[in-house]
Amino acid sequence: KFVPETTSTLVCDMSSNFLSRPVDVSKFGIIYGGVQKNLAPAGLAVMIIREDLIKPDHLHPVPKIWDFKLQSDGNSCVNTPNVFSIYMTNLVLKHIKKCGGSNTLPTFP
Repeated sequence: KFVPETTSTLVCDMSSNFLSRPVDVSKFGIIYGGVQKNLAPAGLAVMIIREDLIKPDHLHPVPKIWDFKLQSDGNSCVNTPNVFSIYMTNLVLKHIKKCGGSNTLPTFP
């Protein structure tokens, strides 16, 4: 629950936190996590990337899967996506929205 104040870019694995509580995403450069804990079946990752971090890096080339600019331009479909996990995630998110949004989900201590 604690997010440090820093001038550095914060990167956080929130696999266990997705939809479990409100999060101020503006404090992070990158939030990522597997959907298998709180959102859908295994096989899909969710990433929230701050806009200024989505740029080509010609000085330090990375594999296509980690090229955020390429992923953003390709609508996250640079590789063949796991269609079943995407479908199930969509169903879960639609259900949550229909029920009033993530703020209506039960919370546990």
